[in-house]
Amino acid sequence: MYVLVVLLTLKPGTDVESFERHYREVHVPLACKLPGLKKYTRTLVRPPSRGPAPYYRMAQLYFEDYDALKRAMASPESQATLKDAGFFSHVGEMVQFIAQEEDIPLR
Repeated sequence: MYVLVVLLTLKPGTDVESFERHYREVHVPLACKLPGLKKYTRTLVRPPSRGPAPYYRMAQLYFEDYDALKRAMASPESQATLKDAGFFSHVGEMVQFIAQEEDIPLR
């Protein structure tokens, strides 16, 4: 599996409740329409025992292979997701990277 990982912070002064509602009700449904998407998780990042958390949320979008991920990112559905001004107007820093996931059997 290939995973698009997105880490984000919120701009100072963001109304978190309003952002979360928009994320849940608008942005996630847009992203769920990506062709070839196998799984989508979003994670609320908790602070470590010392200091603040480096990010507010992490999202992981799973695809069967790298070609499927590339097709999804080039799709009209991806463009619609990226044009979600209600989401991106509240996002501060955003880091994205692609990872190839490897399952490790537990003993």
